[in-house]
This record gives sequence, structure tokens and C-alpha cells, in this order.
Amino acid sequence: MDRNLFSVAHRDERIHVNLSVTLRVGGQGCMDVPASLLDLSERGAKVRATVPLRLGQDVEVKVGSQDAEARNYRVVWVRGDPMARQPAYDAGLKLCR
Repeated sequence: MDRNLFSVAHRDERIHVNLSVTLRVGGQGCMDVPASLLDLSERGAKVRATVPLRLGQDVEVKVGSQDAEARNYRVVWVRGDPMARQPAYDAGLKLCR
């Protein structure tokens, strides 16, 4: 992988957090998925969910109550181990403006 591309993708300062969030995935037949917000930057976020997300998938992220404002993101990378004792899937999300 080109090092310059990698450094550009991660140039924003990240704030490491551990917050419970709800991911709304799937468009019209959507489902709500509990997840953890692991870090946040001006342009994106990293989340961990118990279900895999798909590259390019649109995701709404909501922190807190049902009345909380949701932010729209697009999945730009995914990784995980479905064979782990407790499967967890990390995903990088890019903020849609």
C-alpha cells in the first residue's frame, strides 16, 4: 500500500472514546445494531459491532436516546474475526456531508 495514501487517510486528530451507540443499517428494511464508538475525528469514526458491515454501506450512528440526532457515515474499511468466541467487527466510517 502507498504510504502517502495511508497518511492522508489518517491525518485528522482522533479522540479515543468508548461510547455505546446504535447503528442503523440497511436502508428501507433497516435494522438497529448496538455497537461501540471507539474513536472519532472531524471526518470519521471507528466502531465495533457484533455483526459485519459491508464496504460502501451507508450507516446512521446515534449516540444516546432514541431522540438523539443521528449522523450519516459510509463504511470505508472493515475487519473482524467471525470465528472468535465473541465475534466483533471493526469498521472505519467516513462522515457524509
